Amino acid sequence: DGVPLRRVCMEDKDDAPGGAAAAQAAGGGSSTYKWLENKWTDEAAGSGLGPAGLANAAAIEKKRKEKERLRRQKAAVSSIQRGMHRHLFVIVDFSKAMKELDFKPSRLSATLKAVENFIKEFFDQNPIAHMGVVVTRNGIAEKLTDLAGNPSRHINAILAASQDLRTCMSGEPSLQNALFCAASSLQHVPKYGCREIVAVMASLTTCDPTNIMDTIAMLKRNSVRCSVISLTAELFVHQHLAEETGGTCCVALDERHLHQLLLEHVRPPAAPAAAAAAAHMVRMGFPMRVFEQNPTFCVCHKELRKGGYVCPQCGGKYCELPTDCGICGLSLLSSPHLARSYHHLFPLPCFEETEDLAEKTLCRGCLAVLPKRVGYHCPTCSSVFCADCDVFIHESLHNCPGCEMR
Repeated sequence: DGVPLRRVCMEDKDDAPGGAAAAQAAGGGSSTYKWLENKWTDEAAGSGLGPAGLANAAAIEKKRKEKERLRRQKAAVSSIQRGMHRHLFVIVDFSKAMKELDFKPSRLSATLKAVENFIKEFFDQNPIAHMGVVVTRNGIAEKLTDLAGNPSRHINAILAASQDLRTCMSGEPSLQNALFCAASSLQHVPKYGCREIVAVMASLTTCDPTNIMDTIAMLKRNSVRCSVISLTAELFVHQHLAEETGGTCCVALDERHLHQLLLEHVRPPAAPAAAAAAAHMVRMGFPMRVFEQNPTFCVCHKELRKGGYVCPQCGGKYCELPTDCGICGLSLLSSPHLARSYHHLFPLPCFEETEDLAEKTLCRGCLAVLPKRVGYHCPTCSSVFCADCDVFIHESLHNCPGCEMR
């Protein structure tokens, strides 16, 4: 799709396409690898795209997004029980393998951008979930943030840890230490909570103190679902970890594919059979926001601050929601947070594509004329929408405007 890319070893400039001059023009010899765009030639014209291949790249990309949209919607519409109260740890590889430049502009930059986008989308679709971040390098694991519901805290912690690019990537990773660090925090999650780990690994090795198979068996006993996204190749230990714990193991092909693989974990996974069979009553509190003239102590920051949310059970003050009360342990959230979490349990049905519509048919969402007389109609209210509104309704709004206005 789009402009094909090829990787050229800059250390052997004479073998590079175009000779040493082309290699020197591509960026000198400071980097081991550089990406060069393969422009369309007469050979590409013979493949069917012709000289207008670059102009058709947008159409090819649009068609790819359309197939991806249909695939996501069909996967979302399923009558299975999903966990709403999610507790997820993201493991990021900060070893020397992140210095490679096969991802543009580097593995670390591409990973940080993808993880940041994943954190924002995760909390947007799962407002009552909790997340933590663990990084591994030099054979050890470091917990940057514990389980919390504030996306800004996790993003700032990752960016702060990667400020010095010369020293943040060093040594070999330890997958076992990272898994054990995350599992030690997940063991306090109640039974009705969904325990998950998503690891983004770039190294082909792992420096572990003991047998990692024992750690995988422990994760399986504790019902921790582990998934691995590799930037290099599929390893046996990654595949075995995913198979034993019910997760997934994938290899990212490029930056865009890495984003897609991470976004696959935004939707809650299917609940385990044991958890789906049992029902739990979860106590939650809906605190009221107070405005104060004089500052008082907040439980979350242990500082004097004006205003906040007061726990209805113990009276502790907190600056943000959702959170867990540190005094009485009550889950604190607002009613919109709870309402936004239900769309995973009751997803919208897929809109069916309709062709040969009447001339100047308007989209029910944006009121624009449907291009090429093609639209997508809701099977419940028969309202017709354009492709952009269809994506917005299923991925962000989660409610059909036509059904809501009936």
